[in-house]
Amino acid sequence: MTLHSLSIPLSSLVTVFFGAALLVVSTGLAVRTRTAVAGLGWVAVAGSAQAILALAAALRTPEGEALRAAAFQLLAVAAATALAALCSSKTGKTESEAGEPDGLATTGLVVAWLALLGLPPTIGFHSKIAICRALLAEDWTGWVALVLAASAACVWPALSALRSRRLPSLGRLRALCVLALIALTLLLGLYPEWGLLLAEHVARLAAPS
Repeated sequence: MTLHSLSIPLSSLVTVFFGAALLVVSTGLAVRTRTAVAGLGWVAVAGSAQAILALAAALRTPEGEALRAAAFQLLAVAAATALAALCSSKTGKTESEAGEPDGLATTGLVVAWLALLGLPPTIGFHSKIAICRALLAEDWTGWVALVLAASAACVWPALSALRSRRLPSLGRLRALCVLALIALTLLLGLYPEWGLLLAEHVARLAAPS
């Protein structure tokens, strides 16, 4: 933040500080939690908080790309969270009970965490870049540093969750859903223009007429 922030409208100012506070709190809870499910949930909240920061930039400069960045980030968080939930839900024998891991569930959980952390080759990597570009366009370098620091801190709960994985054997329908979400997360990571196009349509619907 700089003295230039004095020109920020009140709605944008309130939104950016709310998003920053939510990001700090959710990241702290994600790092402190002792369960993989809770850690995943708080990291997803932290990802949504980053979208709120982009929304604050959109409130300040409606003609910019910030609203599209916020929609893109929410798409990435939603896809990753749904994928992780499908891979982690205990509706059958777990890895420890079955005697061998479920490879598809393990792969899905790894992809989900990569997307939540904003790492390639997932959609989360490009949505994180879009968030940072939207904030930099407003000269909000301090909030960019906060986003990057929070993402780095979330590596710890990700490693803890993957290290202590107790994954279910996936049924046929769930396995198909997991495969579809893995494909979506990776395809939008390899071809981000598709996700940006979808996010742009959502942003147009959300933008005031």
